[in-house]
Order: sequence, then C-alpha cells, then structure tokens
Amino acid sequence: MELKSITVKKLLRLYATGERDFTGIKLIWTPSGRTLSGLNLSGVDFTGSSLGGFIDCAEINLSGANLSGLDLSHFNFEGADLSGTDLSGADLWRANLDRVNLSGSNLSSAILQDT
Repeated sequence: MELKSITVKKLLRLYATGERDFTGIKLIWTPSGRTLSGLNLSGVDFTGSSLGGFIDCAEINLSGANLSGLDLSHFNFEGADLSGTDLSGADLWRANLDRVNLSGSNLSSAILQDT
C-alpha cells in the first residue's frame, strides 16, 4: 500500500473541519520542528500510517485514537491523554510515558521495553 503524504499543517486543517480518518498517511514535517505538543487529536485513526520517527507529543490529547501497529519508539508522550487509545501492536520502545493517562487503552502485544 502506498502511503499518502500529508503535511502536519494540512492534517490539523482537516482535523479542524471534522476529519478523523487518517489511515495510510505519511506525515511530512517542516524544518521548524517535529512537534504535536498540546494538540487535541482525540479520536483520530492513524492505522497503517507513518508518523516519521521521533515526535514531541507532550500533553497531546489522543484519547480514543487508533495507533495500533505504529512505530512510536522514542516519542515523547509526557503528560499526554491516551485514555481509550488502541495501542495494540504498537512499538513504544524508549517512549516517554511519564504522567500519561492510559486508562482503558489496549496495550495488547505492544512493545513497552525501556519506557
């Protein structure tokens, strides 16, 4: 499956209009930074997507999101709301999960080594 490239700016614009299905996307980052800190992306579906390596997601709201099977290694989720999030099969190796709300999340088969 070929991933559809989308900029973070466009993702946020689409989210603001009510879009939640971002399956099969590849995020394109600007040189100014790789951060989604403090954003509300609750309920998004990133199934089969490539988020592009380390991202600062401190204080992000991803409650009810589908992040299953994603490579989230080295991500910074400090203080994030991941309640009710599907993280099944996700690679969270060395992700920062300090003060993260994981209540009701699906962590089956997730890689949680060195978190």
